[in-house]
Amino acid sequence: MPNIIDIANVAIDAVRSLNDGEKRSIHVGEAMAIWTYGSYLDGVIEQYQIALHTTHDNELKKLFEDAHAVTVSHKKQIDKFMKDEDIPPTDGYSLKPESSTLIPNSVKQSDKELINVLQINLVAAIGQCALAASQSIREDVAIMFFKFQTDKMVIGMKAKKLALKKGWLRFPPSYNVTSV
Repeated sequence: MPNIIDIANVAIDAVRSLNDGEKRSIHVGEAMAIWTYGSYLDGVIEQYQIALHTTHDNELKKLFEDAHAVTVSHKKQIDKFMKDEDIPPTDGYSLKPESSTLIPNSVKQSDKELINVLQINLVAAIGQCALAASQSIREDVAIMFFKFQTDKMVIGMKAKKLALKKGWLRFPPSYNVTSV
């Protein structure tokens, strides 16, 4: 069975095959999607830094390290793209230093809460990237967002496996159809 990366590579090749070779100007929708995703990444990077300083679970810490690395990579690509296309930059993010003081339990998020926030962020990013890719006219923009979406889906699969293993996965209630 093919994995998500193999499927993504086939899809990217299909998109590239449709290219007419003309490099168009960025349209307002693409610029807005790029700027919005860049701004979104600023906040997510900060959230992931806080999670890394909060959790003591080694598996969850590794997951957040992976998610943080992917997110920083996306941010660098977005920032370079914005600079190359003269799109005004986002505000950026700040580095969150480790605290030498204990976080009070009244404000400290549990590991289950941390992974839930990660999963919510991934769902938002995957949707945002899918929308941006589908609305892009320029091939490079569509492929960039499709790649971002694929990266987030890979992290999402790791998060789901870990949440299931640790008993943190939130299940909706069962749904049974009854005949009328």
